[in-house]
Parts: sequence; structure tokens; C-alpha cells
Amino acid sequence: MNQNIPNIYVFILLFIITAIFGTFMYSKTIGVTKDLLSEYDNLNSQLNENIDFEFEIKKTQKQIDAIDEVISLNKEDVGSIQNGIIQDIKDKGKQGDIAITQVPKPHMFTELQYDIVTNVIECNGDFIALVKLVDYFERNFKRAKLSSVEFEVRKNIKSKKRKLYAKLYFQNIQK
Repeated sequence: MNQNIPNIYVFILLFIITAIFGTFMYSKTIGVTKDLLSEYDNLNSQLNENIDFEFEIKKTQKQIDAIDEVISLNKEDVGSIQNGIIQDIKDKGKQGDIAITQVPKPHMFTELQYDIVTNVIECNGDFIALVKLVDYFERNFKRAKLSSVEFEVRKNIKSKKRKLYAKLYFQNIQK
């Protein structure tokens, strides 16, 4: 009779461990399978619904036409865009002591039917004047989009003075 008591405890302990392990395995395997099955049924029912593909194609074509219309408004000669940028910098430079230091040739990139023109203009001046210039181009300049600005401080070796330079990158997309 003394041996039956420990066997009962062992049996109860094994029963509890089996129940816990079974619950754990159920939640990890069968529960996930049920969730996947319900998700599959939902996706299958959505697939079986009648989708008007012609309407979706027409809607997408209208969006493309609207984008093309916005892009075609920017059809302007590359040189006139660059001259407009330079003229605006000169006008603003009179107020804030800004000088144009470098104007490289515009870079043109063509992909499919679109031309992306990038103008880079480097100028120097004091910080406040350059920031006001950047603000003006971001808010008011409609011929091209100011896409990036790079500030750099350079030290003149002879005079040992530091000057602030800003490279302004303008991009225009044309069709």
C-alpha cells in the first residue's frame, strides 16, 4: 500500500504535464492552422468577387493623365530655367551679400519619355542670407523644384578666413 501512494502522485504529475504540453502544442499548431484557414477563406471570397478591372484601368489612366498634365506645365527651355535661377539669386544677392561662385552645365537624364533636368548653382554669403535664399526658392520659385541644398564651410589658406558656401540643386521633370 505504501507503493501505491507514490505511483498515484507520479500519475497525477504526468497527467498535469501532459495536459499543459497538449494545450501548448494545440495553440502552436492547430490554432495557427485554424487562423490560416480562416484567412484563406477570406482571401478566396475576395478573389471570387466581381472586380471591375476596366474601371480600375480607366482610373489609373486618369491619374497618369493628370500627372502628365502637371509635368507638361513645366515645359520650359533648360537655359531659361537656369537663367531664371541666376537672375533670382542676383536679385536676392543684392539684399543679402550673396555671390554666385560656380554654375556648371545642367545635367539631363532621360528615362522612358521623361527628361529630368538638374541645375546646380553654388553661391557664397552669410548664413542668414543663404537660408533666406533657400526659403525663397522653396516657397516661391515655380520653374523648378529645389530638391537639395548642401552647405559647406571653406577656409581660405591665404587670408585664413572661413566662408560659407551653398550648393543649390534644382530639378525639373519634362515630358
